[in-house]
Amino acid sequence: MSDPRSRESEEYALEKLGFLLCVEEDTLIREYSQLQIRVPEGIFYDPSTKRRVTVEVKRIISNELPCDKGKKERRKVVERGKVIWPWRKTVHSAFEKAHPTILRDHGATEHHVVFLTPESLDKRKHERLVKRALTCSSEVAQFVSVKTRVHFITAPDSCFDRF
Repeated sequence: MSDPRSRESEEYALEKLGFLLCVEEDTLIREYSQLQIRVPEGIFYDPSTKRRVTVEVKRIISNELPCDKGKKERRKVVERGKVIWPWRKTVHSAFEKAHPTILRDHGATEHHVVFLTPESLDKRKHERLVKRALTCSSEVAQFVSVKTRVHFITAPDSCFDRF
């Protein structure tokens, strides 16, 4: 939990999952920074499966990116001349945090990806977001060396630092 802007949302997600902290993110950063490995939120114990797991929490506010400061128009992500769903790279990076070296060194057998969405997001937009995130997840999950689980948690708007 090295980024203070995301601390509240990460704590909220982990509390909802009921996982117990084993190794903090800051410890993992110190341990793996020389190897240039991007690390998850931490290593946790899952009481329901009695296993060590890695967890990555991502906040997705809607199906669009937030506005830039002082501008009214939403930003768009263009790839190969087409506008794409802006959170695709966010979803992919969540799965990349399941690095084999970290998993092996800490005996983790599963990687959990948690997507937090704001409670103010209407049902239709939320369902569309979930569908798109699951599609992106299936594209990349097959390349992860351990079992992955995807969670969608609705969180208070206060967990999101910008809209």
